[in-house]
Amino acid sequence: MKDIRAPLNLLITLILLLIVLACSLGSGQPSKPTVAIASPKTGSSFTLNQEVIVQSVAADPKGITRVELWVDGQAVYIEAVAPPATSYAANQPWTPTIPGSHVIEVRAYNADNTPTDSAQIIVTVTKAVDEAASAAANTPADSATASSSLIPTTLPTSIPAKIPDTAIPSPTVPPPTPPPTPVPTVPPTPFPTPQIKFWLDYPTLTCSQQSTGLHWSVADGTEVFLSVDDPQGGHLVSPQGEEEVAPTANTRYYLTAKGPGGVNQVYNDVTVQPPTSPLPPSWATGPDHTYVGQTPACEYARINLLTDFCGGHAVFSPDGSEVAVMALDRLYVINTAGTQVRELIVPPGYSPGGDIVWSPQAEYIAYVYNDNGTLKVGVTRRDGTASSDLWVINPEGITDWPRWTTDQRLLVTSGPVQPIENVYAVSLSGPSVEIRPVTRCETYELSTNVERQQYYPWGPGRVWVGGSTAIYPSDY
Repeated sequence: MKDIRAPLNLLITLILLLIVLACSLGSGQPSKPTVAIASPKTGSSFTLNQEVIVQSVAADPKGITRVELWVDGQAVYIEAVAPPATSYAANQPWTPTIPGSHVIEVRAYNADNTPTDSAQIIVTVTKAVDEAASAAANTPADSATASSSLIPTTLPTSIPAKIPDTAIPSPTVPPPTPPPTPVPTVPPTPFPTPQIKFWLDYPTLTCSQQSTGLHWSVADGTEVFLSVDDPQGGHLVSPQGEEEVAPTANTRYYLTAKGPGGVNQVYNDVTVQPPTSPLPPSWATGPDHTYVGQTPACEYARINLLTDFCGGHAVFSPDGSEVAVMALDRLYVINTAGTQVRELIVPPGYSPGGDIVWSPQAEYIAYVYNDNGTLKVGVTRRDGTASSDLWVINPEGITDWPRWTTDQRLLVTSGPVQPIENVYAVSLSGPSVEIRPVTRCETYELSTNVERQQYYPWGPGRVWVGGSTAIYPSDY
């Protein structure tokens, strides 16, 4: 009858380990993998050179990745489990070559490379019974009996009463049994270190090529992570994949692969070249230019408005017919001849704080004012006839350096002007205002700045590119 005890033991062991696994999942607490030896049982006996199949069951919520069979402290069989399994039944062979007691251990590892507490049994290995040696041990007694039957009971007087030595055969001694040839222990095969291929489409980005593809392929890795400027952490990705990126500054991308054979990490650098702005057109004042401080309009402001700002904070309109000037905490527009003056509407508590610039179509005037120590930018229409024509840009933060573009948009800078994100483009459409950050590589054709508006005719405009080395659009 076929012995069904080993499969039954294996089934019972598997059920018990699944119960332990379910408890581990329910508790939510991290634990080691579990392993049990189903067959053979401790105390079992085997003969030399008899193959022994060690049956074991391992379980872990994170998945079993390999099972190792050890005998007397030496690994004799390593079995990789791919893909990882929450429970795994192993059948691993071992052939004993040395008699005596032996300690059999089974160790299992989970996906975190955490080992189990090893399961152990003790078995006994004995020599096989040598039938030839047993038969030889009985030969002397049988030979003596056979020889005695040849001796006559009455000896003739002519024959000496002595049995020749050759009449009794010597016992047969079997040749010595040679010692068994030792079988070398095969060391466990080490797991390979994860191998990574990681490459870029474009290692250098410009305004004409603002993004690049990342590509990778990983072998012998069970987990792969992609991170930005940080060798630790990152997000989990597939072993083979790609990702499109568009950094605005120099960036390093790390790819980390983890597996049973260890951890490997490589990186690629993406260089972002800053855009360049075209060289500004040359321009110089001369006899054909009129300086605003020498106009009758400024003379009127000095005498009647009691201001000393006319030279530094007064600018011509595009057609040269009027001058905008700050005086007495007010903003005025005076005709160049100094005979007509009108006051523009400004925010409550207005105090002159900086530049005045006309829009290229002369429809708007932008100006910087000081609101209790905070610089802000205001915009009003040229005629200043209604309060609805007033806009205040970024009332909650410091805003400075207004600059018009030729298509009637206003560039302003909020806070320190180092990152490009602090420059904003303002589009004016009736009483509404649209404000958005300027992005890298955006190109703006600028109208004349405040310095060139102090002369009539105005100096030529310039071109500015977002993120270029010419950080301040007001100075370019």
